[in-house]
Amino acid sequence: MKDFDQDIQERHSRREQEIADRTFKLNGKLFTYRANPSYTALERLASTSDAQGAEVIRMWEDGLLDLLDDGQEDEFLAALRDPKQPVTIEDLNQIISWITEAQTTRPTSPPSPSGPGGNGTQTPSTDVSSSVLVEGSAI
Repeated sequence: MKDFDQDIQERHSRREQEIADRTFKLNGKLFTYRANPSYTALERLASTSDAQGAEVIRMWEDGLLDLLDDGQEDEFLAALRDPKQPVTIEDLNQIISWITEAQTTRPTSPPSPSGPGGNGTQTPSTDVSSSVLVEGSAI
């Protein structure tokens, strides 16, 4: 029998150890996010593609609240809504991207371009691409 409960527990424990520092600062306040986000948080953050306008903001807000450790919700909302230190859409997106990257241990941005290939000592290929048609040849 496959015991997914045990696998999940081991994976969650490993993730908690791998992400030792789960704190971030927003508008002068420190917050801690969960190493293992709930299904609800993931669903809210992933389903915004069909949403529009203020609905997107509410879904991001709810998703972020679900990502935080318990007891930080009111203080986080106050930090988001502080008119003296506004949090923009770009700011929200950065917070979500940073937490997601940390939780998955994968960067959310595209990789940087690789350097030039080869060291210049190899002879270039003289093979003809299969997409090149030779005059008079049949397909």
